[in-house]
Amino acid sequence: MSLYTETEINKEIWENRESILEHKYPSDLAHEYADSAMPIYHEDTYLTWRDLPDEYSNKFHEMRTDLPDTIEELMRDDIYLYYSMLYSGAIYELTENDKILVDDEWIDKPED
Repeated sequence: MSLYTETEINKEIWENRESILEHKYPSDLAHEYADSAMPIYHEDTYLTWRDLPDEYSNKFHEMRTDLPDTIEELMRDDIYLYYSMLYSGAIYELTENDKILVDDEWIDKPED
């Protein structure tokens, strides 16, 4: 498993736009998408964390005040924050700005 890029996340949101736009609170879906993107196995956690952009590394303090028992928990916190921020941003762009960036091109939200 490797880290999903912003482009891949935007594509996923675009492909699921109909169900997202039909949801009563679309922004709540960002956490569901982030949860589903999380690696399950130890090695995948390490490989995914290793690929995080620097600005998303060591952000665990934004989720917790205490230190966890393992380094893997810190890695998972960083990965979750990364996915949560990108999915939230993509859903926001789709719902609030009526467009989303897919493959370096802004695509307009379909009319109702």
